[in-house]
Amino acid sequence: MNSQIKTPWKKVISVFPKDNYTLELKWEDGQQSTLSLESRINTRDIFWRLRNPRYFNQVSVVIHWDDYAGQRGYIFLQIIC
Repeated sequence: MNSQIKTPWKKVISVFPKDNYTLELKWEDGQQSTLSLESRINTRDIFWRLRNPRYFNQVSVVIHWDDYAGQRGYIFLQIIC
């Protein structure tokens, strides 16, 4: 992902699904981090579909830029599975 929007924080450029409902995030500066969603997915019924690896493994990163009524915009990172 190549975003032209400049921000004071680092951006996630890619995400990779791992075992046990874990995501590996790669940041624009080359660093990597791990995000475990296991407890949320296993304990919240709203995430029932993500318990199926077929759906969880479809993860991707989407960055939204919104500007409401001419006010200062913001970036919202959404991880989609």
